[in-house]
Amino acid sequence: MGRVDIERNLREIVEEWFEQELPQDILPRDITYSIADEIQAIIGPRRAGKTYFMYQIIRDLLRSGYSRRDLVYIDFEDPRLTGFRGQDLGLFLKIIREYFNWKPILFLDEVQNISGWSKFVRTLHSKGFKIFISGSSSKLLSKEIASELRGRCKSIKVFTFSFREYLKAKNIDMSTTTYLSKSSIRNHLRTYLLIGGYPRVVLSEDTSLLRDYLDTIFYRDIVERHRIRDITSLRLFQKTLLSSLGALLSINKVYNEIKSLGIKKSKKTLIEYLRYFIEAFFIIPVRKIGRYTEALKQPIKIYPIDTGFLNLTPHKSSFSIRMESIVAIELYKKYGDQVYYWRDYSHREVDFVVINGFTSIELIQVTHELRYDDKAQYKREVESLLRASRQLQCSNLKIITWEQEDLIKVGNREIKIIPLWKWLLNITT
Repeated sequence: MGRVDIERNLREIVEEWFEQELPQDILPRDITYSIADEIQAIIGPRRAGKTYFMYQIIRDLLRSGYSRRDLVYIDFEDPRLTGFRGQDLGLFLKIIREYFNWKPILFLDEVQNISGWSKFVRTLHSKGFKIFISGSSSKLLSKEIASELRGRCKSIKVFTFSFREYLKAKNIDMSTTTYLSKSSIRNHLRTYLLIGGYPRVVLSEDTSLLRDYLDTIFYRDIVERHRIRDITSLRLFQKTLLSSLGALLSINKVYNEIKSLGIKKSKKTLIEYLRYFIEAFFIIPVRKIGRYTEALKQPIKIYPIDTGFLNLTPHKSSFSIRMESIVAIELYKKYGDQVYYWRDYSHREVDFVVINGFTSIELIQVTHELRYDDKAQYKREVESLLRASRQLQCSNLKIITWEQEDLIKVGNREIKIIPLWKWLLNITT
């Protein structure tokens, strides 16, 4: 496609922008953003709603008084822009000057399709443009954005629906939550844990979409991106991940299992496979707190980025695993890789330890029910918390359950027992 064609097509797209209707089914996300000096990079799992979040910001700005000539949305996956390059910056600026108030806020979707996209975006930023970018998970990883944009950007993470967003999507008025029966809230939560929070899955309740999403992650975000030739071994590794969701994963164990099948893969390669699935936003790794950080040294706990993927596991996963997984997901959204698990030499375990810098700020156990009359279970949940509390010098202790609410006092420690739905909705009373 020649430069004349590119210019004509870009003009056509810009002119369409002034008449373009925004989607009517935009569901406001509980995600903060600002019109900042830094480049705003919208990242997250595939199909989680990154483009619709761009539309939400645009709609908010238009409602607050901005005009169509104060901002522009351009989808670089539009076939008419095939061949657009970073070197076409002059052409891009020429058209912007002709059509817009100087300088419009730029919303550049699927920006990775521009050859030399990072230099293109950096130059626009240097010229004073405020910019939002988003792109395919397979080509626009958070670490690459940080590297390519050299500290000029701020990441906005868009994940699948939280429970609060799920309720909004189901037209449940959150202002009346206190008047809804606890059983009604738990019924909604049960469905949410079963189908997950992918927007299209929530709206259609068609969980068959999850298999398509997983296949897309596998082929586009991992096989194509990393040019994997041995697809059979990678598929076997994926199967191992699926069967390990909500549990410990040992690279040494996986290595021995694969070796017993006559497949030769080094431990280094298996660690690379693990990294690919993490970077593609399929799994969340939770490492053991302590001096061992390498995957070979200690098993890690892995959780799905969305509880819907638990439907694809061989055993469909227990409800307790779903509860634990949604807690892991929410902690990951808030704290990133500062979430660990704790385990001592006696195999006492705490599900989640939240760290701020070098300080433990919260210890969390997750169980369907804390049975006071079951001494073994009570000891496993409560004494593990207390032991970890003393070792890590942390007094913020929680046990998240399905419906129990209580306060346990042991010596100078208090353990707050809170129902999952209250924890997810951040209801403290």
